[in-house]
Amino acid sequence: YTFTVTVSDGANVSASQSCSAIPSMPTAPVPTHNAVAVRSVYSDTYESALAHDFQKDSWHGNDLTYTELNIAGDHNLLYDLVPYNQDAWFSWGAIDGANAIVAKDGFNDGEHDGLDASGMDYMHIDIWSVNVAPYAEVQIMDSKLADIPLTGTGWQSFDLPLAAFKAAHPNKIADINHMKFIGFRGPNNPEQIAIDNVYFWQQTTRTTPVM
Repeated sequence: YTFTVTVSDGANVSASQSCSAIPSMPTAPVPTHNAVAVRSVYSDTYESALAHDFQKDSWHGNDLTYTELNIAGDHNLLYDLVPYNQDAWFSWGAIDGANAIVAKDGFNDGEHDGLDASGMDYMHIDIWSVNVAPYAEVQIMDSKLADIPLTGTGWQSFDLPLAAFKAAHPNKIADINHMKFIGFRGPNNPEQIAIDNVYFWQQTTRTTPVM
């Protein structure tokens, strides 16, 4: 939220300064899915499935800022949002290059090195906000995965089914190098959103890691 501090001296000369403050944020919920059935993009709970870090700002690269917070040892990404066509939006990864999402087990040929989630059943994401917005849209490789309702404040956890997306976009789910998050703008126009624990998981009980 934003507040303004005004000071004045004995000659009635005053000055004002607007400041932003981050409300007290608890740590995100700790995921409980079996680690051997998870392919993680961003989470402290699971080993990353990626070969290296990736771009986490907006599609145009300079429309918003984010800060990686460390709350009691748990990291999350806090975004300061700006409107874009009435929505706020930001992307993770890129079509190719060093900013893209690249899997540890990718082909590393510059063309098919994204994260393969074709064997997964759900995408998990935790979202924090101090304001209520009506929805957020998640896209994978520029195709819509789901609208997720933001019905309260604080941390909210979502598990988004992948079955329909896999059937419609088999090539995209098998080679993910970027994702996009759109929305978060509602009657209360939240100014900040935090993201944590973004990963894909398989519902079937496993005893060996997914490949």
